Parts: sequence; C-alpha cells; structure tokens
Amino acid sequence: MRHVGEGGGFAQATKTRTNIKSKSLNPEFSISSINKP
Repeated sequence: MRHVGEGGGFAQATKTRTNIKSKSLNPEFSISSINKP
C-alpha cells in the first residue's frame, strides 16, 4: 500500500473505481450528480 508514493495516477484510478461502484449501488444518486444544474 504505497498510496503516497504512487501519486495522482493511482489515486485517480481508485476514485474512479469508487465512483463506478457508487453508480452501481445508487443509480438515482448518480443521475442526480450528473444532472446537477
């Protein structure tokens, strides 16, 4: 677990994976987030 050493790329990938998981679990919330005015 070298989060600090790995830097932005690894963090970005993790964040993306988390967002995809959130979309799968909460589709309504995902749609609301995408369609923010």
